[in-house]
Amino acid sequence: MKAGKVVQILSCEQALGVLRRLVAKGGDVADAIAAEAVALLSEVNREEVAHEVFILLDSIDVQDCWDRAGKHRHGYVHEDEVAYDLIQEVLRPFDDQIAQYRHSEMETQEMQYIQGVVCGLYRYSKESQSEFKDWCVDMPESFAQEIVESWRKRHTQDPEPLKAMADYLEEHCPEWSMF
Repeated sequence: MKAGKVVQILSCEQALGVLRRLVAKGGDVADAIAAEAVALLSEVNREEVAHEVFILLDSIDVQDCWDRAGKHRHGYVHEDEVAYDLIQEVLRPFDDQIAQYRHSEMETQEMQYIQGVVCGLYRYSKESQSEFKDWCVDMPESFAQEIVESWRKRHTQDPEPLKAMADYLEEHCPEWSMF
């Protein structure tokens, strides 16, 4: 079988295993893989991130909220609590990516990614026509504020990124620029 065909039939887990083996071998191939990984992570498209956040939030079905709410064996769960949990579930992969940027010390990319996430939350709060949005009116803003405040706490020593974040929010999320 040709090398190209073998690579095409690998599952995601198998491809990851091959990459890990190549990195473990070291040398030029490992350096090239690392360089490609950095290049991939460095390409943050705020608009794409915002769009993905918007689409995922907008796709939450209000019926899921209703199905999870109500009386349960351990007590009553209100729709507001379920709505919060549903939004948190949607945002978890974005939070994980933010943490990955933070741990990799990719501060510019972290800031750009956060800006995209906040923009997606803003768009959802302003543009969504979903019935679910009625159950989480203030939650997108609260999640955005929490994300920005957490980031801001880590950047108190350098005024430049703080200004860049404030400018971006003022331009793209004008009603939320105060946080």
